[in-house]
Parts: sequence; C-alpha cells; structure tokens
Amino acid sequence: MNRFMELLMAALDRLNDRERKLVLGGGGALIVLLLVFGVWLPISDHVSAQQREVSLQRQDLAWMRQAAEEVGRLRAQGATAKGAQAAPGESLMSLADRSAREQGLGGAIRRIEPAEKGVSVRLEGVGFDRMMQWLGHVREQFGVMVTRADVERANDQGGVNARLVLEWRS
Repeated sequence: MNRFMELLMAALDRLNDRERKLVLGGGGALIVLLLVFGVWLPISDHVSAQQREVSLQRQDLAWMRQAAEEVGRLRAQGATAKGAQAAPGESLMSLADRSAREQGLGGAIRRIEPAEKGVSVRLEGVGFDRMMQWLGHVREQFGVMVTRADVERANDQGGVNARLVLEWRS
C-alpha cells in the first residue's frame, strides 16, 4: 500500500495544477458515487424491503390472532357444561361411529359412509328412544344436526330401522 501511495504521489507531481485539481476532484466524485451506489443505496433498499416484510408479518399476525379468537369462540360454543368435544381433527364419520358406540348403539350400526355435506348412518333394529337420546347427545355435545331422517318400524317392539344424514351445525 505504501508503494502504491508513492507511485500515486509521483504521478500527481508530474501533473500541472489544473490537471491535478481535475484528477483529485474526479477521484473524489468517484469515491462519493461508489459510496452512494455501492453502499448506501443497497443498504437503503434492504431496509425498505425489511420494513415492508415486517409490515406484512404484522398484518399476518393480526389476522392469525383474530382467527385464533374465532376458533376459541367456536370451540367454546361447541363445548357444553360436561366439556365433551370432538377430538381435534376428528372427522364427522369417526365422531358418529364413536359416539353411537359409546351410547350403546354399536350393535345396530350397519353402515356409516360419507354423504354430500356430512355422513349417512344406517341403523337397524335400534330402540327408537335410545336412537333419539344419541341424536340429542351429538347435537348438544358436538354440534351435529340431523338433516335427513328416514325411519321405519322394525319387527321388534319399539325398534326401528333408520337412515340418518348428519352434518356439523353451521
């Protein structure tokens, strides 16, 4: 570096005053341009991009907080005094099967399959009162509604065959 400075000073000494001022002024202007375009503008652009990203992240955070409040509110609406809830991520089909078995209807279940907006449940030889208790239970505890019911008397006294369509309450 020292040798470079000696060569630079020697070259400047060979120039007349006017040329020396022109070279020093041009060199200074070049240094300023390099600092502006090589350092300051890239940093400024990066800071602006980061500020935009922070703004977008804050908007996302606000939306997520609002969505979390909505989820909490909806979960609270679905819960009852007994605290029964569908397991997180539990499908309506598995909820219908599990709750029917818990209510003693396991032997009457013939088929549970997806329907257009919910699930179709086929029960055979089930006690009418027991079926109605189960439907009341899933309505109160889980927010599941019967949107269609085809019920016919079975051979047993008080027994019925039923095809039910269940959907989540909206």
